[in-house]
Amino acid sequence: MDFSFTPETFFVEEVFNPVLGNEGKYYYYTLKRSGMSHKHTITKLNCRAFFSGIKDKNATITQWFCTLDELPEINEHGFSVKFEGRSDKRIRIGIHKSNFFKLIVDLSPAEFVALKKFGKKDFICNYFGEQRFDLRVKKFSGFLESGDFESALKFFITEPGPFDTEKSSEIKSLILNNWGNWDTIISNPLISETKKVLVFMNLKQGVSFRNVFSFLDRQSLTYFLKACQSMRFNDALNSLALSKKPKNIFSTINGQSITLAADSSFTRYIEIEATSFERDYGLKKLIRKTFFSAKKFCVKKLGNIFEISFELPSGCYATVCLDYLKKSVIV
Repeated sequence: MDFSFTPETFFVEEVFNPVLGNEGKYYYYTLKRSGMSHKHTITKLNCRAFFSGIKDKNATITQWFCTLDELPEINEHGFSVKFEGRSDKRIRIGIHKSNFFKLIVDLSPAEFVALKKFGKKDFICNYFGEQRFDLRVKKFSGFLESGDFESALKFFITEPGPFDTEKSSEIKSLILNNWGNWDTIISNPLISETKKVLVFMNLKQGVSFRNVFSFLDRQSLTYFLKACQSMRFNDALNSLALSKKPKNIFSTINGQSITLAADSSFTRYIEIEATSFERDYGLKKLIRKTFFSAKKFCVKKLGNIFEISFELPSGCYATVCLDYLKKSVIV
């Protein structure tokens, strides 16, 4: 079973049926985009928009969003916006029921027959998928777990990221090379003109490494902390799967060997407590289902190609489902 994630082969549609009318505080739209990132989408819309979830760039996506201001409809190649109605209820993360996926795949005759047997009784461990994690998360989490807030802060501020600009790389290098020399960092124009200067001014005044995190970009920090919590969930679920179903199917997520198959003997939910540091930044207990099954699964031959389609509850990862298919059902 071979496949690739491209806008021509991978299709995702939100399953969402909001109650809409002619009046309401929010304007509701359906958006169709192809090969465009969420960040690029926001830039193109050029307004404050509320989405139910962030979808993959390497796909053709149909999803909902709402705004406080009315937008013109758009019908461009690879990008369209259609007005659907109004409501006083705002779209929030995870509000949609599910996601429907279609993927063009390459199958052998034997694989096609094997996939025909896949059904609702195939239970799959409900891991957070690879997309949930930045390569830096594991190391950052290790510093926090050991209570080494200086190393965590230094790592968070200076570690190169995949989307760094030339200027941000220069700033990170400057901070790294002068770590501990707060006056030198504060006086540099590259730093003094940014909000990061508050971090080093407070360190100079003796504020703890733990407490100066509050002067960093909250959105980026929260993203990392949620990923750390998600990583602990994956660890706990993997341990459960190994204990309940030791003869399992193995894969890898975030550099960790994990087991994919679940069964109905699993406890239905795993709870991951937020650490005191995570609570400082608004995180709460994470409660997540331990397994899922794919609904409306279908595999069909379309000329010389094959198409797989299925529906997953909101929050479940298609990549985990496809990995299970490839490693367990496929012969």
